[in-house]
Amino acid sequence: MKPYLPIEIHAQRLADNVRFLDDFFSERAMTWTFVIKAFERVTPDVFAQLSGVPCASVASARPDLLLAYREFHPHVETWWLNYEAKPCTYDWVNVNLTHMPTTGKDCPMVLLDELREGCDPEVAHRLIDQKNCTHVGAYLNCAELPAVSFLDRWKRLGYGPQLKQSLGTSVSFHQVDQMQAAGANHYRIGELAITGRDLLTQKPIPGMRQDAITPSESRTFLFN
Repeated sequence: MKPYLPIEIHAQRLADNVRFLDDFFSERAMTWTFVIKAFERVTPDVFAQLSGVPCASVASARPDLLLAYREFHPHVETWWLNYEAKPCTYDWVNVNLTHMPTTGKDCPMVLLDELREGCDPEVAHRLIDQKNCTHVGAYLNCAELPAVSFLDRWKRLGYGPQLKQSLGTSVSFHQVDQMQAAGANHYRIGELAITGRDLLTQKPIPGMRQDAITPSESRTFLFN
């Protein structure tokens, strides 16, 4: 494993990217959640330094990271990326993304690809019919675009627009129109929010900053 290099986090520049994404998705009547995996290797006080970043929704596979963020940003919506389908006992988690849904705060991850886990589509439909489900989604490959057949299968499930359909990730950002046509109205965005670059081509995204995080000569994490 390569060692992590010292970095400098420019909060105002990151805020510019968050606002860009807010506007981008709002114009399409969509929402998004910031996956904060990039901050796993820094101390929790980093989130106090990000007080000016207007992020309404964050996600992580680590409950401790979500809780640390929420302590500094008490009104943020929290998504637990519960890939191991553990029981959700955290009352401060707003959305429990899991392939084994059991509660009203769960986002059932539906089985559409034999390479990834998911619950049977009928499980999600039953929860929806019981008025016990407001989110639905699917696990995606974060390094490759979803296949057309994948999107076609999702569209045939017929989930209505009243549900938050979390199907988009950073890698499919430039295919937002196709994703939306399949029913997606929510994206889980991680690296792209920080780098401002297309994950597949590494080309800058017009309107986004590519210098929100830069290398630092210091041996500590810096903020400005």
